[in-house]
Amino acid sequence: MEQTKNNERKIYLDVLRILACFLVIACHTTSWGFDQKAINLNWFLSTGWYIITKTAVPIFFMISGALYLNKDYSYKQILEKILKRILIPLLIFSALIYFRKNTEISFQNLKSFIWAFLNCKILDYYWFLYTLIGLYIMTPFLRKMIKNLNNKDYMIFFGIWFVLQGIIPILENYTKLQVTNNFAIQITEGYICYYILGHYIFNIMNISKNKKYLISIAMVLFFMFIILSTIITYIDYKSINYEKWLVFLDKLNYISIAIPTIIIVYCIRVFLEDIKLREKTKNKIRTIASTTFGVYLIHGVLIEKFVIIYNFFDRYTYEFLSKIIAEIFVFAIMVIFVYILKKIPYLNKAI
Repeated sequence: MEQTKNNERKIYLDVLRILACFLVIACHTTSWGFDQKAINLNWFLSTGWYIITKTAVPIFFMISGALYLNKDYSYKQILEKILKRILIPLLIFSALIYFRKNTEISFQNLKSFIWAFLNCKILDYYWFLYTLIGLYIMTPFLRKMIKNLNNKDYMIFFGIWFVLQGIIPILENYTKLQVTNNFAIQITEGYICYYILGHYIFNIMNISKNKKYLISIAMVLFFMFIILSTIITYIDYKSINYEKWLVFLDKLNYISIAIPTIIIVYCIRVFLEDIKLREKTKNKIRTIASTTFGVYLIHGVLIEKFVIIYNFFDRYTYEFLSKIIAEIFVFAIMVIFVYILKKIPYLNKAI
């Protein structure tokens, strides 16, 4: 019985991993077919969709928290995981990207590469991996802390995070409220709270009561937040005379992103726990999920080359629909590409 539960848990984590990876692709193709000056249905749909795609990285942080905060790791084990699962692949792909443009082998180039690598200057999209390394380093300390938390402690902790990082910055931007920067609780800054939240939702939270009722409320809240964020973005955009597309509410710790992220994670967990999937289906999900890290590593270099796919679909469908279809195609192509790469000896360990 316990084995079944673990298998199901792995499946919905894999589904979330696939969804988050697709949303990363979608987030980084926001500009496709998006005319910032034309305020029409396409503008509102594209803006709302962009806000949804910003949940991708928080979902990844929560998945990592679910997996790594649920058991005790020694410092040696954590360092080995950082080295094998993140640092070596990051170093390999960073070198491939850097020396693809800087082909001359010299001490100066090597020195420049090391500086760029240490400062995340090779590919902006890799910032997530640097942050993940930091969270992994903190895992043994966080594990010791959360082992002593009860449900009330978790609620207070997340509540402090919501107020300090999710609500106050928004109020400061849209009202005259100002809170001194000297009042800060560092543990609620950055993305540690998403990491701990993932552990709570997947390993601690009891979701057996009132599932249908809670999902209904969650979905209503989800669309309310997305619609409200889109309307506020439109008001901001209008206030600067449509000079540039400005999205203030896309910061990952703001409740405009945090609440939709939590709802997505919660609903997928609840939904998949109630569905019995065939083993063949589970294997397909696992196979796709196994390519997501590789897709993340390569997408920043390849993604702009696929704009031709959007241009093709744009001839036959509505702008926003063209973008969604193109993003699905790009994601599918990259999954297939990484799946093939994983068949190559040695390279399969890096992706």
